[in-house]
Amino acid sequence: MSMFNVFMNSYQQPENKLTYNLLCFVEHMSKNKFFIEFLMGNEIRLCSSPVISGNPIFGGYASNPDGLLVLKKSDGTDLNLYLENKTFRLNLTHSQIRNHVNEFCMEKNSFLLVITPRSSDKRIVEECEYELKKRIYFRTWQEIAEFIKEIDLDDPSFITKQFLEYGKISGEFENMQPTTDDIRVFVDFYKNKPEKKIMHIIENAVSKVDISSFHKGIKKNYSVHNHWGRNGIEFEFEETSNPYGLWFFFGIYYDEYDHGIPLKQSEPEIAFFLDINKDYRETIINISNFNNIIKELEEKGFEENILSCTTSNKWRLFFHRKPISQFSEITTDTLKSHFENLMTIIFRQKELFWDNTLLFRKFKPLSIQLDREILFRKYEKKA
Repeated sequence: MSMFNVFMNSYQQPENKLTYNLLCFVEHMSKNKFFIEFLMGNEIRLCSSPVISGNPIFGGYASNPDGLLVLKKSDGTDLNLYLENKTFRLNLTHSQIRNHVNEFCMEKNSFLLVITPRSSDKRIVEECEYELKKRIYFRTWQEIAEFIKEIDLDDPSFITKQFLEYGKISGEFENMQPTTDDIRVFVDFYKNKPEKKIMHIIENAVSKVDISSFHKGIKKNYSVHNHWGRNGIEFEFEETSNPYGLWFFFGIYYDEYDHGIPLKQSEPEIAFFLDINKDYRETIINISNFNNIIKELEEKGFEENILSCTTSNKWRLFFHRKPISQFSEITTDTLKSHFENLMTIIFRQKELFWDNTLLFRKFKPLSIQLDREILFRKYEKKA
């Protein structure tokens, strides 16, 4: 993943954002002919460079679709493909697609492409009158994501990876139609409360660890948070020990939406994150042996987000993750041992964690530096 995602545009309405990103992807991808033919059920053949123009927003009509692609068919004629893109926030209705088709798609080479996150929405299309139904193509975002992944395997590209990353982070490409198995798993989860039990074990394990033995600058009072797709314990440093704005987390990583780091086996992980204030990323790279730090941590199973750009989320620096199913057992002793091992590895990199207050000052704003200098002078006079 790269530092910036070209699909994170400024549109506020989710459907407008999604439509713009789809049109942008179609315009710039290398194999857009095959992709667009797939969107239309492979029923129509297009020329090798099919995109003539596009429109991401409609307004002022009796019915307003979400967008339009003007395409060139293999026989040289033009085709208008209107878009109705649904997110998981809004439902598809018969009246909506009927109005779109009646307003725009009654001519020979005009069609409506409906894309939703729910496979069950196909029934709504199939229940339309025959004259309307033959003007409509239907796909789910999950189908589209799977097809794009196949394209990327054959012909890897930056734009494809960015589009897939956008879909994963935003959650727009997820299938929002629960299956019977999904419901059963949800009921079991609700009844058994496994996350609550594991969090209790994590807190127990951490309470038995002498945190100050790894670094005296770690604040004694930690906090427990369930946010950013992770649920666990967060530790902060005293200011004088933290020139790079670091803090660390130990707990459960379960959702990719914020961090943008794919789960290894599509299941929650016991994770350790060493995070950084994003404004200090360039500063920390200038540590003389930073490459050696990366190498040593990677040899111990850590991942990094400085040189490899694992995610576009700039707050993530180093992290270690292990799928929960890979633990032979989840007990206080096993997680205590796991946590202590990770702490030993990370705090061996002493260049990241300083104790020297004077060195710390040069990374802080001038007003804070002056305040500290006054304190130092008072201390020197007393001495």
